[in-house]
Parts: sequence; structure tokens; C-alpha cells
Amino acid sequence: MLTTINQIKDKLLVIVFLLYILSSYVCQESLLPSTINSLFLMAFVGLSVIYAIRNPYAIDEHFSRWYFVLLLYSLCSALLMNENVFQTWYQMLVVLILTFCLCVAIKSKEALDSMVFVYVLAAVCMGILIVSYNPQYLIDNIEDLDGVRLGGDETGNANIFSALMMFSGVFASWSALYKRNITIQVFSILSLVFILYLMALSGGRKTIIALVVCMMFFIWKKGGHSGKKKFITIVAICSALYLLVYLVINVPWLYDVVGNRFEGLFSFITGNGGDQVSSDSTRKKMIDIGLKGWTQRPIFGHGLDSFKFFNKITTGHMYYSHNNYVEMLYDFGLIGFLFYYVFIYKLYKKLLSLPEEYKIYSILGIGILIELLMFDLGGVSYYMNGNMILLCIVSLIAYSSSLFKKQ
Repeated sequence: MLTTINQIKDKLLVIVFLLYILSSYVCQESLLPSTINSLFLMAFVGLSVIYAIRNPYAIDEHFSRWYFVLLLYSLCSALLMNENVFQTWYQMLVVLILTFCLCVAIKSKEALDSMVFVYVLAAVCMGILIVSYNPQYLIDNIEDLDGVRLGGDETGNANIFSALMMFSGVFASWSALYKRNITIQVFSILSLVFILYLMALSGGRKTIIALVVCMMFFIWKKGGHSGKKKFITIVAICSALYLLVYLVINVPWLYDVVGNRFEGLFSFITGNGGDQVSSDSTRKKMIDIGLKGWTQRPIFGHGLDSFKFFNKITTGHMYYSHNNYVEMLYDFGLIGFLFYYVFIYKLYKKLLSLPEEYKIYSILGIGILIELLMFDLGGVSYYMNGNMILLCIVSLIAYSSSLFKKQ
């Protein structure tokens, strides 16, 4: 990695950005002081502004322009509402600033590769810290967890922890399959096993499903065009899925943490409500009322983050819909929904047109899109830093003319 960093032109900015990523994982209140992360964030933003002023024409602005329009649209909708939703709009503003700084920092393949490595390293470091502080999560002690989900104490919500692991898991699985450096491959494989272990303990269903589907895509593409390789790939994927389901259902500690939650999810999907987790029936109801509410204002929607107020009146729960598709339709109407997802479709088409020599990065970009779209089935993402940073990375891969040029 040090050799890769030495090849980067704007070393200081990239190093500060990498330290910001690392500190975003490990600098949680119960691990390391969050002040460290805040300092790296301020340093990253400040340096990015300086670099942007010095060389404004070297910045890829596709993502920033798109998200700026979404930000303006959300502001207009917020101004027309009676409720105060400017906390959510502020989160979107932070996303815009962070992703713009990312576009300033990531301007070469070497910087991109370094970022991928640090994402994986950050998850491993975070996991080691959590396990060292909480030995009950060691494999010898997990029988006594009694369904307690990992990550809640460290990040405030086990789903947030699981999402961080998911982001890193995408990069770990891609590196394990497509990087030619044997050291990076071995590190990525071991890291991926550790990340999957941590995700299983966190019980995050949507993140586990999103990562597994993304991994299946990476494995499928690795099989190439040969019919024999494709057949072997299909057998390997089916075998892995069978093993995964078997372990989740038959290993007691896995079942207590995540297996029973997956049973509830399957009941939700099939409509057999017998063993549904209570949150699943609530989520199903939120999807139903969200879609019905959308039909009342189908074009422009009800306004930024407005679903939670409607949800409070209807179900008594003051929170979002846990489905980005429903949330976008209800909040922003068909115009906002199409503006958001057409951009993602354009990224996909652009990735397909990348030259053959950069095919592995095209595969990475498409894999990230798959992961994000799967995540959207069970979460709201349009104002979340982590999800939008990954979407910005895809945009950089797809559109940045300088990304694959020699420094």
C-alpha cells in the first residue's frame, strides 16, 4: 500500500482522507474518542477546499451536480411543509460537502486502490477493537449471547454497524477475487471471513443479503464467458448459499441472533405471518401506507422526510419507511424518484462502456450499485453519508476521465 501511496500526486490530501475513513470506523465513543474523527474530517474538508481552489478543472463534478439539484429540490419541498425537517436537509448538505471533497481527493487509480484497502482495514480494526473490549463476542463465548446483537453499543444501532461492515465487505470480496497481489488477496479473504462473522453477530438482514448478492455477482463475473466455468460458478454459488442457510438455521447462536430474523423476513415476503418478527409486520404496513399516500400526491410528493410524520399519525411510529423506494415516492413524488434512480441507471450504462482494460473497476462499480439497490429495499439511503459516498465512488469510476490516467 505504501508503494501505491507514493505514486499518488496529492499525497497529503489522500492520506488525510484515508485517515478519515479509518477513524469513521474505529473512533466510536465506546472504542476511541470520536473527536479524532472530527479532527480528520475538518482537516479533510479544509485541504479539499485548498486543492479545489488551486486546481478546479481537475475535479469530476458529475455526482456533485446531480446531488446539488436533489438538495435544491428537497429544500423547495421542505419550505412548503409545516413540519421542521431541516435536520434531514442538513444531513444532505453534509453529504454534498463530503462527496465533493471525495471527488477532489480521488483522482487516480492509485488513490482509489488505497481507499479500497483502507475500507477493508478499517472494518478489521473496528472488529478487533470491539472483540478485545467485549470478549463475549469471541467464538468460544458466543453461545452465551442469548440473541444480543453486536454493534449497538458501539454505534448506537446494530444496523449502522452492520452497514459499515457491508461497505467494507464489498471491497474485501472484490479485492479477494480481482486483485493480482497475492498478499492483498489473502488479507482480503481473511478480512471477508471476519467481516461476515461480525455481520452475523450484528443480525443485520438487509446488509447481509445485499453483501451476499454483491458477492454472487463478483463470483459470476469471475467465471468469464466459458460455459464450463459458468456451470462451475453456478454450482459454487448454490452450494455456498445452501451452506449459509444451513448454518443460519442449525447453528444455535446464529439462529438466535439472525436466523429467527430471517424467518420473519421470509414470512413477510411470502405473506405467511405466523413467525414474523414484530418489526416486519410494522414495515409491511409502512410500505402499504407509503404507497397509498404517494397516490395522493404522485407527481411532487409530500415533501422532504415527510413520511415519518404521516407514519406517526397512522401507525404511531415516528420514523422513516425503511424502504428507500417508498420513501422517495412519498417524499419527492415520481419526479424525485425518477431523478434519483435514473442517475443510478445512467451510471450502470456508463460502467458497461468502460474499456476492457478497466473491466475489474467496472465490475466493482456495478457490484456497489447492486449492493446499494438491495440495501434500499430495507433502508432509506438518500441522505446517508456511507451510502452516498459509495454512490459517489461509482460515479468517479464511471465518469472521471483522469481516474485511470498515469499520474
